[in-house]
Amino acid sequence: EETSQSNFNLYPNPTSGRLHIESDETIHEYKVVNIMGQSVAFGNINGTQGEIGLNGLVPGLYFIQLTTESGRTTQKFIIR
Repeated sequence: EETSQSNFNLYPNPTSGRLHIESDETIHEYKVVNIMGQSVAFGNINGTQGEIGLNGLVPGLYFIQLTTESGRTTQKFIIR
């Protein structure tokens, strides 16, 4: 359920291995999910920006779920 009103940027999108995240509020944790709904990566950021290594994931469409102080938000991205 989408509960966050925070804005965040993901780049580069599509990515070839590293995903940078910037938010206007503190990101506590992230979870990367494939199109089948399986969690393939997760971790903590505890800041307004971070970088996630996605090496080893097969090319395709993924979703990233970010949990911030105001809730949770999801955005899609592509690994090429």
